[in-house]
Amino acid sequence: MIGFVVLGLLVVVSIMGLFLLNNETNKGLSRPDQALHLSDNGLTSALTSQDQTATRRSVQKIIALEEQNRRMQLELMMLRKKNADMTSALSEIKTLYSALRIDNSWVLVKKDLASAMPMQDTQKPFDPILYSDFPLLSEEEVLSEIQLSILAGGVENALSFKERDQSIVNKSSDMVLAKLTNLPEVAAPTGNSIQGAVANLAPETAGQEVNVATVAVPMGLGSDATEGDILRLPLSKPAVLENLQAQQPMKLASISPLAGFEPDQAPQQPTGPLTGNTARFLAKMKALKSGQLNETITILHIGDSHIASDSFTRGIRRRLQSLYGDAGRGAVIPANAYKYAHADGVSLTASRGWSSANSLRVKSGPYGLSGVRVSTSSTGAKMTLTSKSGMFDWAEVTLYVGPKQGNVTIATQGGSKKISARATKVGSKTVRIEGRSKTLTVTHGGGGATTVLNWASGRNKPGIQYVNFGLSGATASVTKRWSDTLLANDIKRLDPDLIIYGYGTNEGYNDNLNMASYRKLASGFVGKLRAAAPAAAVMFIGPADGARRRSSTISCGGGWYTPKKLGAVRSTLQSMANENAGLFWDWASAMGGRCGAAKWSTQSPRLVAKDRVHLTPKGYDKSAAAFVAFLDGQVKNSLKVVSN
Repeated sequence: MIGFVVLGLLVVVSIMGLFLLNNETNKGLSRPDQALHLSDNGLTSALTSQDQTATRRSVQKIIALEEQNRRMQLELMMLRKKNADMTSALSEIKTLYSALRIDNSWVLVKKDLASAMPMQDTQKPFDPILYSDFPLLSEEEVLSEIQLSILAGGVENALSFKERDQSIVNKSSDMVLAKLTNLPEVAAPTGNSIQGAVANLAPETAGQEVNVATVAVPMGLGSDATEGDILRLPLSKPAVLENLQAQQPMKLASISPLAGFEPDQAPQQPTGPLTGNTARFLAKMKALKSGQLNETITILHIGDSHIASDSFTRGIRRRLQSLYGDAGRGAVIPANAYKYAHADGVSLTASRGWSSANSLRVKSGPYGLSGVRVSTSSTGAKMTLTSKSGMFDWAEVTLYVGPKQGNVTIATQGGSKKISARATKVGSKTVRIEGRSKTLTVTHGGGGATTVLNWASGRNKPGIQYVNFGLSGATASVTKRWSDTLLANDIKRLDPDLIIYGYGTNEGYNDNLNMASYRKLASGFVGKLRAAAPAAAVMFIGPADGARRRSSTISCGGGWYTPKKLGAVRSTLQSMANENAGLFWDWASAMGGRCGAAKWSTQSPRLVAKDRVHLTPKGYDKSAAAFVAFLDGQVKNSLKVVSN
């Protein structure tokens, strides 16, 4: 009975629990249901009342930040523009000071300026930024800036920016502008224009004028000075202006431009008919070009690295052969002769066993016209020449002969010859093989040594053969190590119509060069060449313009100076051309005259190598074009004179 009662109570409690649980669940589900049935206006009203103020503040903050960002971008653009203007101004100042260092050191320049126009604050040194490298101005712009600064009486003030350093570009735009424009007002010396200032120069400068391109008037000259005024500047040192006459006379040795700093004039064409070998050579060139000459004209060009690498002569050869006809490559150096040696138009290879020597590094001979030799004692060692421009009609190999020389086989696709180079007396022997071929080989056959001095290939047709032999770093003194016998043999075999003397660059960089001794040496060598080829015309090339870091007479800016002896060597060679009734071409004039290397270094593409001695491929090609234009002009001009 009790069990039934307990069971009944449990059933009742269970029913009541289920009822209560179901009631609570229904209440919970009704809340989202009610929220879903709220009107849209009610929801919006609820959100606006809670978030409207915060939303408005956020929007206003975003707008303010966007405006601030816009102003900052504009200010940044202004700062960049002013920074560029400042850099340009500093560049002009540095270029001006580079030009002032024409003849002396920076110390002397500062002393000159201090004696002429003392600085207001002599305790503060010039800012090191003036020593930085900047692009160079032209010579006319430099001269204009010098004169304008002197006339303004404020060179020192214009150059002494106070508290100027690299951090200036990071300051506000107003501070940057103040640093660049905080220059004292300086009125023009007299009159109402810069023209009046020029009129006040001392009478002794009269008649020594040079036209200068239109320039902009710098800050501080006064309101009457207008941009575009044209000045006429004295070549001599400027006189002291009236307001400085009471001071100690200034010495402007390092400021006034040196006489002769202007570009050299272009080589002059002949004014009358040339005579002798030169006239005959030009006449043959004319006949060849017009198709009236059925011969090969051989031009021999000897010299230093410009010729050794074929860098300069390659462009000459290609142009002349295009104008006058291609008679083949002609004589070239042996394979693996020395570093940087190159022969355009052919490929030169050698197997193991060959050794080389050049007369610049090894004094002992034998050496002929090429100045090198390549030898082997390894039987079977082979040297090969392969034409890159099609078949040739003949080939030649010039061997050294003597008691210790052996057997050699010379072969082309047209035939081969086996010979002995052994002889009781030393000398040279040239072996020629006729027949069309694209390759030439020299193979050592034992019995001694095989020594190759040079080899050649050519075509049996009218045209030009342009032969180049040179040594990197050579001067004319290297020819003293050459055998007179071998030299004469080579010259007679080539039988050149024109011999071009291309030494002079390395001599010009020797500050201790004795010009009298150099002239004697060069004249003696030219005499040997003319004795071996008495019918040949001669031509001398004045060395290309160059520069170096060592201080010299003429500054080209940026710490580069023209070597002292370069001009003297050029003048000597021009004089030798006159003595030999020959031709003269001034390479420096083709580069724009003195400091032409500096000008070519700024070209795009660059025309001068970084050493300012050699040129880039583009520079050599431009020079070759100028040379050919000059030589072709000589042909045309001489004919015109003769016909008249």
